[in-house]
Amino acid sequence: MANPARPSPLPWLAAAVALSLGLAIFLATVLLRHGLAALDERARAMAYAAALGSLTFRAGMAFLVAQWHGERHGRLAFRRPALVLALFALFLLGWQVLQIELIDEVLRLVAAASLTRLALVALPFAYPLLHAVSTWLAWVLATWIMRGDALPRPPANVRWRAAGLMTWLLASALLICMPMGMSMAQAYASMDGTTAAAGYLGAIAVPLALAFVGAWLGAPRFLARIHGWRLLGAGIAAPVSCAALLFYGFGTAADAVPLLRMEPSLAATLLAAAGAALCLLAYWLWTLLCYAGLRRTADR
Repeated sequence: MANPARPSPLPWLAAAVALSLGLAIFLATVLLRHGLAALDERARAMAYAAALGSLTFRAGMAFLVAQWHGERHGRLAFRRPALVLALFALFLLGWQVLQIELIDEVLRLVAAASLTRLALVALPFAYPLLHAVSTWLAWVLATWIMRGDALPRPPANVRWRAAGLMTWLLASALLICMPMGMSMAQAYASMDGTTAAAGYLGAIAVPLALAFVGAWLGAPRFLARIHGWRLLGAGIAAPVSCAALLFYGFGTAADAVPLLRMEPSLAATLLAAAGAALCLLAYWLWTLLCYAGLRRTADR
């Protein structure tokens, strides 16, 4: 295909709606109640870091759902996209309200059963799962109602989108862990909240860039669909295998070379270099493997 069409802008608009709604909820529940005014700088930085991870996940999930569902059901373009997006925002807000009520009820039951510690462990995993389900339901319902307005679109190369979505999965995981990383930086390096946040974001910028490059190189040259299950397989397997190889391999190397334990700066430098190389290789290899059934020049 010499001159493929441009990809649909609808997933970007869905991501903008989810991001705006998430930001509005954050402002309404925290800033308008002056909830941050009583916090010191360190706690305030933690709150902003948690919000950054949540907003990144919300926007990316809306993009993924809109792209994946749209290409599977032929609903990547509509005669009245504004109405589709308005319905999506309405349903998503409704699911969010129900989700908040559900979480509050679960927390009350957990507190009554003296299972608070278990809840603290489970909630970081429950929130993304619940939001993924609510985003999917809201988008499916909105597009189903407007299915008569759907317009056909010619095939477009979404190779960049597939690589970007795999990178988003890694970014969401790293940003959700950002408060914990900042706490460690503040505890061991005596950093203030702003410095710790800037340092963390700078540290994750390199693996994110390498993950994108690796995923882009491993994907077929022309990809008419993101193939959601293949994308999720590569996007999850790559960081998991990279982390496993990095930590187990470095632990073995540290036992074999005592100098690494005696020189923390040398160990940190080698760990960063090995992590960068493994990140690029893992994303390239897993994307290549997961998309192996597709032709390089044309998507099936």
